[in-house]
Amino acid sequence: MLKPLRVKGVLSPRFHRLAKELFWIGLGQALAVLGAIMGVRLLTQVLNPTQYGELALGLTVVGLVTQLAFGPFQQGVLRFFGPAQEANELHAYLVSVRVLFIRASVFIVGIAGVVLFGLWVSGHVKWIALVATALVLALISGYERVLDSMQSAARQRAVTAWHQALAQWLRFLVAFGLMVWWGASSSIAMLGYLMATIAVLISQFMFFRYSFGTLILSQSYEQIEVKKWAERLKDYAWPFMTWGLFAWVQQSSDRWALQTFSHLQDVGYYAVLYQLGYMPIILVTGIITQFLQPILFARAGAGTDTVRVKRARQLNHQVIIAFIALTVLGTSVAAALHAHIFALLVGPEYRGVSQFMPWMVLSGGLFASSEVMALLFMSGVNTKILITPKIVTAVSGILLNTAGAFWLGLRGVVFASIGFSSVSLIGMFVLSLHSKRVELRQGEERA
Repeated sequence: MLKPLRVKGVLSPRFHRLAKELFWIGLGQALAVLGAIMGVRLLTQVLNPTQYGELALGLTVVGLVTQLAFGPFQQGVLRFFGPAQEANELHAYLVSVRVLFIRASVFIVGIAGVVLFGLWVSGHVKWIALVATALVLALISGYERVLDSMQSAARQRAVTAWHQALAQWLRFLVAFGLMVWWGASSSIAMLGYLMATIAVLISQFMFFRYSFGTLILSQSYEQIEVKKWAERLKDYAWPFMTWGLFAWVQQSSDRWALQTFSHLQDVGYYAVLYQLGYMPIILVTGIITQFLQPILFARAGAGTDTVRVKRARQLNHQVIIAFIALTVLGTSVAAALHAHIFALLVGPEYRGVSQFMPWMVLSGGLFASSEVMALLFMSGVNTKILITPKIVTAVSGILLNTAGAFWLGLRGVVFASIGFSSVSLIGMFVLSLHSKRVELRQGEERA
């Protein structure tokens, strides 16, 4: 009796649809990982560790803009695209998104002016070209990511996979080509990133307009609907802003601490370790996260039905176990093959730090697991519950990075990364237990 049921489940349209979605996500992430690895190979051939370190520091500016301006709204866009489509209010929802992103863009342009003026006044003229290009890249990346979020929420897996892979390959290839033509420097590499991101944004917009243009134009909307969706997006997003600055300081403090207490060359070494050890497992686990998020949010609905939210959380628990298992596997592989991987994928100047690669893989896996656990709370609409743990863990990461760089240099920052990821995972686990106890107590009170 059970066997026919299993066969029926495998042959069901829903199974085939989910399998097809997972295939496209897996293909896109696999190509993205391959593109990132090949990019490291190309750039470390033309940039020395000092120049690579400058590029890494410049990219922290992009991270700041993402964390403060576009990242929070990107989460809201992903969360409410499905409910807006269900309510036949997609047009009003998109108008509200446009209004909020115009405001964010004005904010970024203002910040850019202040930063560039400060560099000029302080005499750091050589950084102006790099920082200016990074700020424009951050602005364009914000638009690119919001379209990516919409297409992911709409479960257009093939389109999302294509653009994620394209973004990884194109930015490194364009950067490499420009440096071969004009000469190797961090500013030229950043310009290549910018040009590639613009190309990806144009392609994404064309696909989005083709898929939703007719539907959007067919829907009328009232200004009150636009205001409603804008308020929902802001209410969901503002907690991300509260911890966004702390998160950016933590994510950048490893590189800036090495710059302050060690050498710019160590920043370049760490950037390679981060890209070959930390980022691949983040991108691989991103396959599951990208597949899961729209399903999780659709299952949770608007976040007001406790039964639907509970079902979404049960699914999330199963995925966390898979992430931890993948972390153990990835760390083991890196421990066995790190020397061979660095010999194959980076320039000779960078190969002396390969022994730190397994530790960066472990750090990336632990942090990815904590982020998946955070989806337990993001599947609802009360993201304020994450404010305190996110800020506390970020501050702990800043202190660990500073102390690690001061006392042990590159080695200390690598181990600080593991410490921060462990604290993040433990913090989310404790918050999950607390949330479960609160839900049980509320259920008993209602009964």
